[in-house]
Amino acid sequence: MLFPHEYLLSYIGGLLTAIWFYPPFGTTYPENTAFFFALAALTFILGAIINTPDSARSSLLVLISGCLASLSFISKQNVGLLILPLYFLLITAAYLPDLRRMRNNYAIFSFGFILL
Repeated sequence: MLFPHEYLLSYIGGLLTAIWFYPPFGTTYPENTAFFFALAALTFILGAIINTPDSARSSLLVLISGCLASLSFISKQNVGLLILPLYFLLITAAYLPDLRRMRNNYAIFSFGFILL
């Protein structure tokens, strides 16, 4: 977001995040997994809002985000419930003037959440 034309910096940041996300000795913790899926879900929602605000691709990204949010909830329930309102607040903030699109994105996200 800070350097849109510097892809190398974003790739290095993603690589460092992937390395630091799990402990070095290989034991996966449910909290780390849940926060990883929650971060991925937020990324997909932001991608739907920023890149393709009104298309079928946007709906697919919101659906995938709902599936990832469900995986976050399945991984660790308290983390999934903690972040669940954030998804709906983000959709509300993005589509506030257009209530129909906001309602449609709520439905698509909820369907993706229930799908898994």
